[in-house]
Amino acid sequence: LHSWRRNAADVPLPSKIPAAELIIDSSDFRRVGKRGMSRKSEWWSYKENGPAIRMQLVMDLIGFIRYLSNFYSPKTYDSDFLRLKRREWDVTVTGADGILAGSTVLADCHYAAGGRAYERTRFITPHVKERAPRRVRRVAAEDLSALPQTKEKEEFNTQLGHIRGRVEHPFGLIKQKWAVLRLFRESKEQQWYMILIACAVHNELM
Repeated sequence: LHSWRRNAADVPLPSKIPAAELIIDSSDFRRVGKRGMSRKSEWWSYKENGPAIRMQLVMDLIGFIRYLSNFYSPKTYDSDFLRLKRREWDVTVTGADGILAGSTVLADCHYAAGGRAYERTRFITPHVKERAPRRVRRVAAEDLSALPQTKEKEEFNTQLGHIRGRVEHPFGLIKQKWAVLRLFRESKEQQWYMILIACAVHNELM
């Protein structure tokens, strides 16, 4: 945590974003076999429009990859993944601190529900546009002008999106530099090891 904070201190954050140390996001890595797989399969990815594996990446604010999850089904929601990892990341069964305890993590709105289950880790997610009450939605559209997000919330979401783009950048670079990862033909385990090696090379070149 101390090294995360040292690195975070070197990165100026936009005015609307509170102090944070880490960024989290998921990415799908494509596999061969589209013709022989049903969209109902647990390994079908709508992001990649074909079979894939999904992985979670946690990095600090300077772009150093701190954690890479094992592979899992692309059908798993990010919030569900957070709930499954709570005993490892937040508070262990014995009450000890998890690996992310005490940190503030920037994430997208898909992590909001899962992040609320954490006690010692704070997740900063975008503001979700509030829906009008049902009785209000029946009135004329021009009368709903008081319901959109405030300008402050919109600025917060924009600034958070720019910061979160940093976690998508390493995944994009890895897929671009390592052509074998764009359409992997070997086992899922071998694919995961290749991605792990690519992330290690990314860190070494920083």
